[in-house]
Amino acid sequence: MTASCPVYFSFRITRSRSVWRCAAALAAIVAAAALGGCVSSGEPFRPAVAPEGTGVIYIFRTAGGGPFAGGRLRVFVDQEPAGEIGAGEYIAWGAGPGEHLVRVEGDSEATAMVNLLADTPEFLEIRTEAFGSKPVLERRSQEDGMRLLSETREAPYKDERPGEPG
Repeated sequence: MTASCPVYFSFRITRSRSVWRCAAALAAIVAAAALGGCVSSGEPFRPAVAPEGTGVIYIFRTAGGGPFAGGRLRVFVDQEPAGEIGAGEYIAWGAGPGEHLVRVEGDSEATAMVNLLADTPEFLEIRTEAFGSKPVLERRSQEDGMRLLSETREAPYKDERPGEPG
């Protein structure tokens, strides 16, 4: 019985070290994925210039939410595709005065009706859960919207969006 005790103890130490090594490797992979997923290659935020008499709807997603906050979300304005948006990105959508429906799709969808006034911006923040891409749209004041947008980059897109301000 005394001979098996040191072997058991040795096995427990080895197994414990293996578990810690695996945990450390997994933590490094998660950290790398989190940092890589939060970087957008678009231009830093700059206010859109819209033609006189029109307005701009800023739809944005801050970089917060953690590494598993979900992937890219599809954004539609008045049922037209506005693009896809990831963490730390924004879309500026120019439109005429009046009501406009903004819809965001991920694992589920969220909608918001925006009453856009001429020469006035509106700000919608997309928030997601910590583990998924179930979006929630929250209206922000101009002060909060501009502050939060300053930390974002323009969402990449392949072609001209029909509502993009000139």
